[in-house]
Amino acid sequence: MIAILKAQQMKNCDDFAVDTLGIPSNILMENAARSSAEIILDEFFSDEDIPPSTIGIFCGSGNNGGDGFGLARHLVGHFILVNVYWIGSVEKMSPETRANYNYCNNSKEIKCLELKSIDDFELINDDEIIVDALIGVGGSENLRGFVIDVLEFIDCVIATKIALDIPSGLNPNSGIAHELAFSADLTITMFAPKLGLFLGAGINLSGEVQVAYLGFSDDIAIDFTKIFALDDQDIPEILPQREASNTKFDNGRVTIIAGSENMAGASVLCANACVSIGAGLVHLSTSSPHTATRPEVMQIKCKTSEQGTIAYSNHIEIDKYVRKSNVIAIGPGLGESDETLNLIAKILEENEDKNIVLDADALRLLDSNSELSPSFIITPHVGEMARITGLSRDHIERNRVDVTIDWAIKLNCTILLKGVPTVVSDGETTLLNLSGNPALAKGGSGDVLSGIIAGLLSQGLPPVMSASLGAYLHGKAADDLLEEKNMRTINPSDIVEYLGRLDF
Repeated sequence: MIAILKAQQMKNCDDFAVDTLGIPSNILMENAARSSAEIILDEFFSDEDIPPSTIGIFCGSGNNGGDGFGLARHLVGHFILVNVYWIGSVEKMSPETRANYNYCNNSKEIKCLELKSIDDFELINDDEIIVDALIGVGGSENLRGFVIDVLEFIDCVIATKIALDIPSGLNPNSGIAHELAFSADLTITMFAPKLGLFLGAGINLSGEVQVAYLGFSDDIAIDFTKIFALDDQDIPEILPQREASNTKFDNGRVTIIAGSENMAGASVLCANACVSIGAGLVHLSTSSPHTATRPEVMQIKCKTSEQGTIAYSNHIEIDKYVRKSNVIAIGPGLGESDETLNLIAKILEENEDKNIVLDADALRLLDSNSELSPSFIITPHVGEMARITGLSRDHIERNRVDVTIDWAIKLNCTILLKGVPTVVSDGETTLLNLSGNPALAKGGSGDVLSGIIAGLLSQGLPPVMSASLGAYLHGKAADDLLEEKNMRTINPSDIVEYLGRLDF
């Protein structure tokens, strides 16, 4: 898994490397500079295109600036011109930053220019690549002084832009940014990604994110954080292996309660996704069976309420299947009928010990005083989360990680908060989902996701990992489909079909 760090956690990692592992801070800076140079050279000098000839590196006087000064040294000989523009004070530089500054200032191969006022901007070269090493992870959105003028100048320059560690003006913890924060095409982050790169404005300001290797295992970061993200390498380790003797009963049994006359498609997408992700048996209790439902799904025709939803009188029939299932998924296309919601409330009351996925209309049963259990997964979008918690949508968006963690603890369940990024937490372990694209911004995508999660949960994955891996595979399918279809034309049903082609 990818460890994701807040600013203080990054400092703790640095302190551990220096104080416990015995790696001198100047070696850490050297490794950061060299690794950043390798990433840049690989990015711009590895194909047949004409490589850029000039690079301008904007440095502050902190250790982020030290990384920039060191980077300039490693790029000499690869660019026709390596330019360094720096602000701040030599007296405030750490010994390792000053050593790299002194090299740049005394080198005949590097143009090193101190920027003292906006009048000095006319001396800046017209560089093809601009690197931001002004502030780094120790900064925030609360900029002041001359650096604002520098960032405003950079903002007007047309060039490929690279940030070292984190774009200047971006809060490394919250993703909140100053209006003139550096906007990067590529962010080379040190040791492990920072949380703010994936939140709020950080999503658009960071561009592609690559991690610089600092000379020791990045597994160390795992001990300093409880926030992670999955990648492809995690999939075979997370999914339980199937034995040769397995039967359908060993691979999970899911009962889905979903759909209504007006929203029959939601139940179809959910059930079909559940089958496609590998659940052994899938029963769909619905008031409106649909011909698009896969033949592997066993449809249970329910009596219909006056509103066209599942009637309360279906309780005994549905209960027959619920009792035999190890997972219940409830909500997609269910409708708002009180009769149906009363039925769901009774089913939940009688089966609170089972693994349950609540989505869409079923979330109407929850409020800030609800008491669930660790076997529950709820999958709200921001609007649904606002209704459940009583918090404003804006507050949730600006604090989506903390809100998800806090309310997972309060409600005693796993929460998957949909959005960019999707956040999953059981209050102890938190994962961001970094897969997916705007092709998923269509009605029905959430129904597919619920089916995937229920299918994974039925195969024995813990709730927090079922939700996290479900979100990852859901997004990965959408990403892979971009090679075949236009983002605008990818539909939720395409995601279901593509699940069978994922390599996991």
